[in-house]
Amino acid sequence: MDGLSLLRQAHDAGLKVILLDGVLKIRGPRKHAALSRLLINRKAEIVAAFAQFEPSLSGPGTETPEIPANNKVSVPPRAGQVPAAHRLIGNGFPPIPTTIPPDSICVMPLPVCPRCSSRPVLPELRSMTGGLCYSCWTAEARAQP
Repeated sequence: MDGLSLLRQAHDAGLKVILLDGVLKIRGPRKHAALSRLLINRKAEIVAAFAQFEPSLSGPGTETPEIPANNKVSVPPRAGQVPAAHRLIGNGFPPIPTTIPPDSICVMPLPVCPRCSSRPVLPELRSMTGGLCYSCWTAEARAQP
């Protein structure tokens, strides 16, 4: 496999190969580490491929040449350019203000039974039990003949 086919394979895998002042830099997903090591081990062929593809690419600041494959060219993001999905601060929308819920929907504590002072008086039974908890009300109802 020659240097140009290695560059094409790296480009298809999503790796960005940069030749800067004779230093070969490879950026991309870690899952392609084996391909990156292969590129580094065959650096001479890669540098020759850069020079073969376009002689002006052998100077400083050269990047992977665009190699069309089936007329579909994928361009990796430029250095220093952060995609919108990876933004660290903010999303372009103003923050949602927090509001205090109205008192009408807040949970109110249940009143305690005046006789036993331990169980709550359920609101749906308050009128039937006369303000007592269900246990005290049933005990009072059993005690009356």
